[in-house]
Amino acid sequence: FRNRFFDTIPAYDISKSNEDFDLWIRALKKGLILHNLQEVLVEVRTSNDFFNRRRNLKRAWEVLLLKFDASRHFSFGIRGYVYAVAHFFLFLSPSWVKQFIYKNLRG
Repeated sequence: FRNRFFDTIPAYDISKSNEDFDLWIRALKKGLILHNLQEVLVEVRTSNDFFNRRRNLKRAWEVLLLKFDASRHFSFGIRGYVYAVAHFFLFLSPSWVKQFIYKNLRG
């Protein structure tokens, strides 16, 4: 991020389990434009531990509420809510389900 980004959006809310997603939603609500770099800067290796750590009810609930808020604010309609609920259940699914999805269904 450029320095001026943080003049508009306060830094991470460390009370959140998913600080990045919260930061992005707050930035978009303020009308800031975000962009993904096309270049891969980090490659993440996955293991069973990687998928097990993503099974966390508190984090899943927090992301569900953030996605509901984003769906409401940005008028995503029913699709936004369906996606949020599907993601919630994915968070709580067994690690083998997440592993299959990460390896076979991510674009």
